[in-house]
Amino acid sequence: MSTMPSDAACTPSQSADVLNPRIPPDDLPPEDVFTRAFWDLKPLADSLPPERVQIARVESELAYVNAKNGFAIIEPYLPTARGMPRLDFEALMRVPNAALALLGATHRLNLLVVAKKELPEKLFQGRRLRKVLLSLADAGVALEAIPEEPVAHIRKGSSSLDAARDLIELSILLRDHEPALRDKLTIAPSLLSEAAELGTWLRDAMQPSNAPPRPKSTPAEIKQASDDRHRMWTLLVEGYTELQRVANYLGLDVPSLQSRRGLRKKVTSEAAAE
Repeated sequence: MSTMPSDAACTPSQSADVLNPRIPPDDLPPEDVFTRAFWDLKPLADSLPPERVQIARVESELAYVNAKNGFAIIEPYLPTARGMPRLDFEALMRVPNAALALLGATHRLNLLVVAKKELPEKLFQGRRLRKVLLSLADAGVALEAIPEEPVAHIRKGSSSLDAARDLIELSILLRDHEPALRDKLTIAPSLLSEAAELGTWLRDAMQPSNAPPRPKSTPAEIKQASDDRHRMWTLLVEGYTELQRVANYLGLDVPSLQSRRGLRKKVTSEAAAE
């Protein structure tokens, strides 16, 4: 087991990660869900002794998806698992919530340390996606399924912050009018989820030029957020180790926390379907 890193090892470049673009947004939970899981598990995570804490150098979203899939595989066999000797059943049952809490800890760290090098690329993606959603909204207006006024209002925006807000507003507008668009225009829910996620990320990364300066994160705050993330990762690893013991005992195949096997299969299946 690794011990907690020094201050120097807790740098944002090692600890922070952003939404993995290869993971479909529909596979990830809403912010309020993983935030609640974070606070639910924080007292337990804080109680871990330093020598037990493992350093989290992981893609949190990938670990979450694999933990969710792994737990789903062994869930029907939980009554059998409960009777296994020397199994920490409580840690095993904590896996789904620990995976969510890891997302929550990563999100909190990202809010403290905005990945500035990611901003230009994300902004480019956002502007391109805004054009796509605006064209869909225009089609909705032409079909008399969406009122013209909100679309015209959104179109007026020209700044980078406007682009972020427009993504959020367009995703809400198109989702709200989905019943009226049905049988006239098909919009993939994953596209709207992607727009909402990207718009939120960009909005958090920017602020209006006339807004009060955002308080700078202190090194202590960043270190604490990094520490929280390491501890949530430790809870997940310990629980998933018990899950893998059950899988091995029963001859079941579960993914490792950082496996891309399931993701590759999903992408291949979706490509074949197209």
